[in-house]
Amino acid sequence: MRTALHRTLVFSLALSVALPAATALVGMDEASAQSRKDEKKRQVLDYKAYEREKNREVYGELANEKRQEAIAQLKDILKTQKLAPDTKAEMLMRLAELYFEQSKY
Repeated sequence: MRTALHRTLVFSLALSVALPAATALVGMDEASAQSRKDEKKRQVLDYKAYEREKNREVYGELANEKRQEAIAQLKDILKTQKLAPDTKAEMLMRLAELYFEQSKY
């Protein structure tokens, strides 16, 4: 009987020590798993930001080329054609807007 009581006490003591430690380990595993998920998500977002920046440069260059073409066309139209004063004023305003957009980039 003394040995059974002794085993019960030892088992109770072991459980009282091991259970909180096991619970803490599970909590740490969940925290580290969440940390790894957050890190992976951050890497994906960083890659998306990189792709967005890369595309912005490419589209910016294409927009600049189109802007240059529009400027050349407007200058050509203003030089070669006789336009009504209102139309000419609108075209000059558009030309000024294109020059302003070009100056920003």
